[in-house]
Amino acid sequence: HLPVTHHISLKGHDKPLGAIALDQKGSRLITGGWDHMIRFWNFAGMTSSLRFFHEFDPMGEFHGAYTFNEICFNPDGDLFVLCRAHPQPLLFSREGKELYEFHKGDVYVAEMLYTK
Repeated sequence: HLPVTHHISLKGHDKPLGAIALDQKGSRLITGGWDHMIRFWNFAGMTSSLRFFHEFDPMGEFHGAYTFNEICFNPDGDLFVLCRAHPQPLLFSREGKELYEFHKGDVYVAEMLYTK
């Protein structure tokens, strides 16, 4: 059990969360909601309003097409991967700039040798 001395409620999404990631320093939180928005929270610079400081729709013209299943920071905290209900994860900078869309793999991986 982690000792809990403080807690807050962050409000920003209109629908439930599908993915959440906290960087290793514990200073930045990224949330992905069923409202199809990614929101960035910065604990070091957060005011008493408890508002996110940045948001974007990573799906653009395909807004609403996919839900977000997982968000994960790399160990340095300068990149994150967004996995959606689609076989091609997206790689983003810490600021939310899309850097790469991974190649489509086999949705039902049977043998890794034959997966791109």
